[in-house]
Amino acid sequence: MEANVQYNDFKGTAAADISDQFVNSMDEYLSFKSTKYDKNKYRCIGCELHPYGMNKLDVVFYCKDLTTRQIVPMRFNQEFSVSELCVMFKRMSIVIGENIAEVEDPAADDIYLD
Repeated sequence: MEANVQYNDFKGTAAADISDQFVNSMDEYLSFKSTKYDKNKYRCIGCELHPYGMNKLDVVFYCKDLTTRQIVPMRFNQEFSVSELCVMFKRMSIVIGENIAEVEDPAADDIYLD
């Protein structure tokens, strides 16, 4: 699966560390947040984040049904906030650009803009 938006002006990569509170497991997070999530039936293998508004996210969790091996998209009805994202992940890095190879290997030191 690859990230995709309407025009794809910038493309890139992402990485995240799941919060220690959830024993580095998205299954633990989903079980904590919902009594409907059965971690004996499903295994969360990824998620997709779509920011909108000032502090809102649409989050889709991709879970593998351990019986059928099918990928099942799951989501919550309530909005996710950026602060909830910080509860799920203790660290996250998103790198995007017109040419990701140039972005990943900058030659110069940072210039602070403020």
